[in-house]
Amino acid sequence: MTIISLNGIKSTPLASYLKALAVFRILSIQKDRNIRAFWKDSTFCLDTNLSENEIVEFFLNEYSPSPICSPWNGGSGFYDKSPPPGLDALRKSTHPRYNDYREVITTIDTYLNGLCEKHGLKQPVEIKTVKVLENKKKTVMEVMKTDLIEAMRSNLPDSYVPWMNTSVFIDSQGEKHFNLLVGSGGNDGNLEFGCNFMDYLESLIINPNPKKLDTQALLAHSLFGSFTNSLIVKSIGQFDPFLSGGFNQGHGFVNKDIKINPWDYIFIMEGALVHSASIVRRNESDSWGILSIPFGVRQSSYGYTSSAEENSRGELWFPMWENPVTWPELKHLFAEGRSALGSGKSENGSDFIRSIFLLGVDRGISEFRRYSFLERRGKAFIAQDNGVFPVKYRPDVRILDEMQSIVDYFSRNFKSPPASWTSALRRLGEAFFQATVDLSEGAFLDLMRNVGRMERLLARGSDKLKTTFPKPVYGLSPAWVIKCGLQIPEVRLAAAVASIGRSGKVGPIRTNISGVSPSKPWEWAKDSDRNQKCNESTVHDFLGSVLQRRMLDAVRFELNSPPLFSALRLDPSDAVWFMTCGVDTELFMDLLFAFSIIEWSNEKHEAGIYELNTKLRQYAPKMIYPREYCLMKTLYSTDSSLKNIPLDTAPLKLLASSKPDKAFEHAVRRLRTSGFNAYNVDFSISVSPEKLLSTLIIPVTTGKNNRYNLTGKVIKMSKKEDTES
Repeated sequence: MTIISLNGIKSTPLASYLKALAVFRILSIQKDRNIRAFWKDSTFCLDTNLSENEIVEFFLNEYSPSPICSPWNGGSGFYDKSPPPGLDALRKSTHPRYNDYREVITTIDTYLNGLCEKHGLKQPVEIKTVKVLENKKKTVMEVMKTDLIEAMRSNLPDSYVPWMNTSVFIDSQGEKHFNLLVGSGGNDGNLEFGCNFMDYLESLIINPNPKKLDTQALLAHSLFGSFTNSLIVKSIGQFDPFLSGGFNQGHGFVNKDIKINPWDYIFIMEGALVHSASIVRRNESDSWGILSIPFGVRQSSYGYTSSAEENSRGELWFPMWENPVTWPELKHLFAEGRSALGSGKSENGSDFIRSIFLLGVDRGISEFRRYSFLERRGKAFIAQDNGVFPVKYRPDVRILDEMQSIVDYFSRNFKSPPASWTSALRRLGEAFFQATVDLSEGAFLDLMRNVGRMERLLARGSDKLKTTFPKPVYGLSPAWVIKCGLQIPEVRLAAAVASIGRSGKVGPIRTNISGVSPSKPWEWAKDSDRNQKCNESTVHDFLGSVLQRRMLDAVRFELNSPPLFSALRLDPSDAVWFMTCGVDTELFMDLLFAFSIIEWSNEKHEAGIYELNTKLRQYAPKMIYPREYCLMKTLYSTDSSLKNIPLDTAPLKLLASSKPDKAFEHAVRRLRTSGFNAYNVDFSISVSPEKLLSTLIIPVTTGKNNRYNLTGKVIKMSKKEDTES
């Protein structure tokens, strides 16, 4: 066996990748059954018994082309008054290497002649020109296209099945479905793939003319990258954007005279046959649920700088492998290439990346290259290379499964979203894609910020918006807090506040910020509960309003303790930092709304919450606790040792009215009447009363050390407590 590097075949563009599949498939089936192939440094390599010269001689003199033609297309050549040279040459050829092709063409001719006889037409050209009597606006072809496609599948020989499976399917409802790799049934704009394929066969191997084309030099150029001056000015279609012509393509500002190698086109079409599709199920609203394409998913308008989803047919992901494989092994890979994620099929680029991180490594694939099929000009498309994605086992990607339904919920419920939502939706999708790609803290933080922004938009929206989103989103685990980076103060602070849960009839914090039901947080609040929601304002005013709202409701519902019980509790130093050093307010607010989606009360997350609480306190800054904060936090503490203090909203109102001294006097008086020996406290810190008020909602630990530092500054501790501390 000899290793041959095909330097004319690289991993990109798509045209070159398809060449690799074609050469490998054809040589394995028609010449060397033991041949193996692999990629090395983006170059396609063969491990074969053949020499370079033998490979060239085979394609020139023995290669039997696959029957590729699309008689359902008006430009296929079957309806021309004068048949194209390729079709005409194949009809007349007697060489055995064209037997399959000739049999297919003969069968098609017979069927079309029968169709002419049925409709009283003289020749097939009239099929695409004569209007039918029942419908004066449509030709026989337009009316009969579906029947024609089904007839081709039923009547043509087995050698034609690969092209049928690659190009077009008719479902049980009579609807046509196309494989995006070959356009709309073997047609891309004005380029008809089958007709051009036959024409190139005629000029290269059926009736070669050395004076016009140096066929052997072109073949060597296509396979090995050797020099040739025989390139021709033609279109290669969507498979290579740089050979499609247009602005900034080649010399000059606009270049329409792009030269190609016709052998490249032959191999591209042969390679496309590896990518046959299949009908999998019927879903009225989802054509992607009908046609299953190897490594094909819906378009994700993320991860590249280009146009929107409505200008795309979808995207394909092509595998790269470094270890030699046989053709049957590779064929099996493509046959089972319905990229699966859990129990379902990957639907978009983000899904596919997650499946790569979980499944691809088991198949010997080293990386995938992503192509998007985007509208270029008119009805023509291009296969845009959107980068390579290495295959590696990353089990931590599973956490994104929790986010998928939330992203889908936001993205799919709007048919025509308003401007504010359009940009937010795109940023959310982009953030989800980026988090899927690199799984870094920064990417997760950006993703959660964008989720929070969507939740904020929804919270500020009208009642009509709630009909578009009939249920609040939920379902995240506490692990998302760790993923965002606990070293970031805003992450710790937002998570702690967001974890404030339900106390009796006072709902969780999400009731106050987003308007969910106090008793059923998976539903929106009913009319009677909507007064618990606070309108968003500046961060300190907002948190102060939420705290006062919760305390008023606690008094109204006759609770015995402040409704501030939470799943997470911070070191008080974090709260003091929030009050005295300031925060990135937009980051905090985005994360507060995002973390409120976490299922803090779900029992299955108890272990995760315990771990999170342990880690949170490791990042607390070293701060001195101001006595003013200690006094007010003691008054509104959920510490069981302070449960005898009656609920009192007056100090909160006084702080909100910028009367801190009166608030402290009232607080000291309340503590003393509750049996505690409280010290007098004067307002001397340099923060505003509004900041102090907002800080009181932040849950902090009540362990002995922290309780002594907080409570001990405003309440005289007993000798027993002092010794225990």
